[in-house]
Amino acid sequence: MDINNGSDENPGTKDLPFKTITWALNFTSFGDTIYIAQGTYSPSSGETFPIAMKDQVKLKGGYAPGFVSRNLIDNQTILDAEQTTRILRFEMTSPGTELEALIIENGKNPDYWGAGIQSNDSSFIMKYCTIRNNSGGEYGAGLYCQRSNIVLENCIFTDNYGTTCGGAIYAWSSGITMTNCLVSNNSANINGGISFSYKCTPVVTNCLFINNVGTNGYGGALSFYRTTALVSNCVFVGNSSSGAGAIYTEWEALPTIRYSNFYNNNPFLAYNAFTGSSGDTSNFNAWGWDGTGCREIPPLFHDEGSGDYHLQPNSPLIDSGDPLYSGYLLNGYWETVPGIPDIFPVDMGYHYPYIPVP
Repeated sequence: MDINNGSDENPGTKDLPFKTITWALNFTSFGDTIYIAQGTYSPSSGETFPIAMKDQVKLKGGYAPGFVSRNLIDNQTILDAEQTTRILRFEMTSPGTELEALIIENGKNPDYWGAGIQSNDSSFIMKYCTIRNNSGGEYGAGLYCQRSNIVLENCIFTDNYGTTCGGAIYAWSSGITMTNCLVSNNSANINGGISFSYKCTPVVTNCLFINNVGTNGYGGALSFYRTTALVSNCVFVGNSSSGAGAIYTEWEALPTIRYSNFYNNNPFLAYNAFTGSSGDTSNFNAWGWDGTGCREIPPLFHDEGSGDYHLQPNSPLIDSGDPLYSGYLLNGYWETVPGIPDIFPVDMGYHYPYIPVP
């Protein structure tokens, strides 16, 4: 795929690529991969939205023209709906369906659910994707999912706005595994960052939640409703809502929060609807939230004002993560301090690539 140099009259080969993703999907079957060259795929450039994902198909961006090399920073692949409609829709896809190295931006919700991405009864993986500047609708401006199983690795959700609930993500009866994701500057009327509702089973590891806002209540960063969850090695900074700045629970929600840091979340850190009380990390154990290894100290980012969330060499978050963690962030390819790969024990919070992603 090459929006700048391709044509939908081409055969869709490396030398003669198609122009648009929607057209290319007509020729795919189980197990196929569509390689997408840099550029902005938008209505103005000929792309059609929303894009309906096909089962067991992978979309991979980040390629230079001619597909001679791949660099996710230099060769940005942007899906831009120009605020006309939703960008991507998943319907009954199964494991093996994948998005990788795509920027998904400027979607507009045509109904109630999902301006950037909508998922119904689906399973898929997203890696190295940025979901930004999507807006409108009732639930999940960045991503809406119901009865789905989704893996999110090394993704960024930023500057999404939902009119009702879940600026970044709204999940209903879904299994969500989030590892090393950045959730920043999202907002909604309630639950500014992520809302996990009704029998969700999220596992959230090494994520940074920063400056998310629930303008009229519930949680600024995370909200749980009738949900079990595991949150570990995460960092919550500057989130706000009249309900609770960082974490809000209601109706039989019972999260496990371990080895996470909270700083400057307003007006208070957490609210437990079961007990009808607000509190901080000192309440976690009594509430049944565990609370092992949780802290409330300045994270000492490298340059928070410019959006650089690397850690300073003297940050208290270094080596302060879960001592049982043995995931891929310790494979020598990831860093929190510039130029120094993270090694055991794992650092809290979001990690940057130490070497370029292939």
